[in-house]
Amino acid sequence: MIIIFSSLFLLIFAGAVELMMHRYHLRKVPLRIHVNGSRGKSSITRLIAAGLNAGGISTFAKTTGSATRLIHPDGAEDAVRRNGMANISEQIRIIKNISRHHADAAVIECMAIRPYLQKVEAAQIVQPHISVISNIRSDHVDVMGEKLTDIARSMLAAAPKKSELFITRETWPILHESGFQGHEHLHIIEQDKYNLRDHLHDFSYYEHEENIALALAVCEYLGVSFRDALGGMKKAGPDVGALRFLQTRHNGHTIQFINAFAANDPESIEKIWEQMGLADIAKDRLLIVLFNARPDRLLRTRHFFQFITNKLFPDHFIFIGDFGAPIEHFLKNEKQDNILDMTGMSADKIGKEIKSLINRDAVVFACGNIVGVGLQMVNYFERAAEDS
Repeated sequence: MIIIFSSLFLLIFAGAVELMMHRYHLRKVPLRIHVNGSRGKSSITRLIAAGLNAGGISTFAKTTGSATRLIHPDGAEDAVRRNGMANISEQIRIIKNISRHHADAAVIECMAIRPYLQKVEAAQIVQPHISVISNIRSDHVDVMGEKLTDIARSMLAAAPKKSELFITRETWPILHESGFQGHEHLHIIEQDKYNLRDHLHDFSYYEHEENIALALAVCEYLGVSFRDALGGMKKAGPDVGALRFLQTRHNGHTIQFINAFAANDPESIEKIWEQMGLADIAKDRLLIVLFNARPDRLLRTRHFFQFITNKLFPDHFIFIGDFGAPIEHFLKNEKQDNILDMTGMSADKIGKEIKSLINRDAVVFACGNIVGVGLQMVNYFERAAEDS
């Protein structure tokens, strides 16, 4: 019995010490910003940090999306290494690391998916002064709820009421419908306020206006001018999942590879397709849709399949990703000749298959998920573009 009580005491004591140390490290990062939302979190995290650094506020950023990175005030990046599966306790280690550099601020992307973990991450670990919700779209419905209002309630719970909350006008109706009772410090941002269309071509990748507008609003609230903040954002390095165009040639034909892997819901793909005029770009060209499927998300794969076949009308629809029986089961019921299952295959094999299909100028539209072979396909076409 004495051994049991002694062990319990040691556990409680260790937990108390860890809590005290975390609070100490939090105090050494005087400004903390937590970025949540369905899409664009990594981009917004990078944009805010770049804008603040350009305004003289020494800021670290930590992204969690396509590739987990710790971004220093000078733009240098470190890969965040993990032992095992992702866990929100990682944020404690990140804050400790940042506190040692005596930075003015930290911008941290939400890494939790489950609602109660989102709340723990924000309220207990990051304790943000500013909360940002990029947008609310249908994703992770198995844990966050099937309705947008369910997802909205989850994200609101992760925005402490004493923090400054930044959202877009597009997000407001969903929050309102979810039963949102108000927030002490709510900022609803109109993206048209900044007249950003003339600036989009200055970015090295395609960035969404609403992402830039949200980031600018946060920077301006913190005293950084529009000019300084936007100038810093234009110089910021993109996330590996940022929407980009890569061009190469094969047998005299142009292949335009569009990295939209980070768009992993039909609504986001439709928005990209329309905003970028991809229907015109793909007109009279061979359209190949490359979908990186996850075998544990059969329902989402079905939704994607229905949307892509009924809206984009690809000449070839190629499934890639980890090999899994659910994908096989789903595809065997589809008798269309233009569907190709290449799950479980390497990027080189997939690339060779794509090239074998090229009989005229082509567009390869990649979506679904950048993890694993998705990132390998981006690297494959980056090398091909460099060699062209």
